[in-house]
Amino acid sequence: MLASTLELVRPLASQHGVKVQAAPFPEAFFVSAHPVALRQAFLSLLTSAIRQSPRRQVALQVRLREQHVEIWMQAAELSPGPPQGEEEAKAAASVEMARHLVEACRGELVIGTGNRSFTATVRLQALEQLPVLLLDDHSGTRDLLQRYASGTRYCLYGAANLDEALSLAAQFPPRIIVLDVMMPDVDGWEVLGRLRHHPLTAHAQIIVCTILAEEELALSLGASSYVRKPVSRQDFLGSLDAVASAAPPCSA
Repeated sequence: MLASTLELVRPLASQHGVKVQAAPFPEAFFVSAHPVALRQAFLSLLTSAIRQSPRRQVALQVRLREQHVEIWMQAAELSPGPPQGEEEAKAAASVEMARHLVEACRGELVIGTGNRSFTATVRLQALEQLPVLLLDDHSGTRDLLQRYASGTRYCLYGAANLDEALSLAAQFPPRIIVLDVMMPDVDGWEVLGRLRHHPLTAHAQIIVCTILAEEELALSLGASSYVRKPVSRQDFLGSLDAVASAAPPCSA
């Protein structure tokens, strides 16, 4: 999102003779925020910085903290002389709009001016990546659900049988397990019980994802949630979101 936002403002920056330079972004990170609102907040801040720094440079950097992400930007030098009324009003309106949007995303915006510079720091709550173990014997279903999770904070590791699942669980301790109980060579309900009590998986929240209409049975046997196949992306991610808050942290 940040990369595409920078590309969006480059024509405006070019018109003002401003060079927009971003430090290399860290690996993918996730925040709890509405993507449209957050994108517009960045646009508002960047346009404000560009208007206040003609023929200069606007720098942007992402800093990852333990529980927060900071997006920092700076206009290297403000326009010489006092700001013109119209441009000053536009810049102020852009900053104020950004503040409202960042706060709506449960974040914080800190603005700094002085020494002929303009800085803005957006602080947002970071979301950790959650490993999800997917146990389904059908490769097409595994591929589909992994596509559903692409670009989200959920990392899906697919297994076709219980042995593969336990091997993956040893490498990537799962916070959530997605289990199909309709498998040809094994009783899926028995697998559910084994996962519920195995030391590698006992801590995980289990979502039963099956064509069977057996929600009550699944929940009675220890599943945290149940989704009926065929499942849409919205319903699948909604189920993951619903159990994620109940999934305790686990150590590798």
